[in-house]
Amino acid sequence: MKKRYFRYKIIQTLPIGNVTFYIGYKKNDRYKYATFFKRDNNTDFAWIRFFNDLYSAQKDIVDRAYREIPNLDFNLEMKEKTIYGDKT
Repeated sequence: MKKRYFRYKIIQTLPIGNVTFYIGYKKNDRYKYATFFKRDNNTDFAWIRFFNDLYSAQKDIVDRAYREIPNLDFNLEMKEKTIYGDKT
């Protein structure tokens, strides 16, 4: 069984830390591409955006993934402080 969300077939994924970004495709729709994401600790997908072309959808998830990086850096820093103790 292929993964689907809102009847969009998942065609690309981009995992960044505990977040996975998705691009979905639906052939017979006004907007053929949709983007959304899901955090590992959540069962629901978040924000869905619609696009007419694959490039715009890819650009959207890369931009959103880039904005997620500061959260990953902060979480890693907090994890290291917990494991190794605060050295400041």
